[in-house]
Amino acid sequence: MITKYLIKQVDITPDPDSDAKPFKLEYYLLEGEVNYIAELIGKKVYGIGIIQKNSPSLMNEERVLNFSCCRETTEKIIQKLIKNTVTPTELPYILDDMLGV
Repeated sequence: MITKYLIKQVDITPDPDSDAKPFKLEYYLLEGEVNYIAELIGKKVYGIGIIQKNSPSLMNEERVLNFSCCRETTEKIIQKLIKNTVTPTELPYILDDMLGV
């Protein structure tokens, strides 16, 4: 079971000269338990979730589960994502760049 903790909600207002509409970004810390490695069963593991809400009925979501066994490390990464207003679509690419994959 995954538990979601809302870290921050950000309202994005595009440049008035563009055709883009305002939207919200929600950044989540995801917490679960390891159940696939015998030595670590029951230990906490953390992930990242971003939801983009364009309207009440239209949203885009991306999750990266099992990102780290360290809550603090995951929270620091989320803060960097917030600072740079990373969207769900960009999340996998940005994490690849950050981790040097």
